[in-house]
Amino acid sequence: MSVAGVYKLTMNTPMGLQTPTLTIVEEDGAVRGNMVGQLGTNEFIGGTSDGNAPTWNMTIEVMGQRIEMSCNCTVEGDSISGAMSSPMGGANFTGQREG
Repeated sequence: MSVAGVYKLTMNTPMGLQTPTLTIVEEDGAVRGNMVGQLGTNEFIGGTSDGNAPTWNMTIEVMGQRIEMSCNCTVEGDSISGAMSSPMGGANFTGQREG
């Protein structure tokens, strides 16, 4: 099954509970997409997918600072779980595919 889809996430972050929407587009083992939530829209390109385990990097802006995030996750059926990490800390997340 493809990892592509729109996922509603729940994340416990240093800034509190966040509930962004993650969109993953998969093409020939490459992933791109965006995350839309309380921190705005953050796009990513150049990610990879090893079966059901996509990984990518993206830059987010928090309180005027740009932060590089590394993201990795596992998709099983319509469920997604994973972690985002940065030099300032990280957050685990879970979610469900929408639609």
